[in-house]
Amino acid sequence: MTVWERVPEVVWRRSGGRRLVMGPDTEEVVVIEGSGQVIWDLLDQPIGEDELARELSAGFGIPTSELRPDIVAFLTELRSAGLVAAR
Repeated sequence: MTVWERVPEVVWRRSGGRRLVMGPDTEEVVVIEGSGQVIWDLLDQPIGEDELARELSAGFGIPTSELRPDIVAFLTELRSAGLVAAR
């Protein structure tokens, strides 16, 4: 199982109903909104994809099987931006 975590050097803050995130190797700000905020907040500690899916399923009432592909796609985008790491 893949475990995800924030890259320690990432700078971020809450701003209204979103998260503003900037990676260590860029000055580009990534805006995270909607359910992505929940994922970002859950990444304050290393967490597996299954646990992320369970948390979102409980919070949004959507089956984990439907959420998992979207979660993985979102995490892959964050990894490409240098904001999270997988192990």
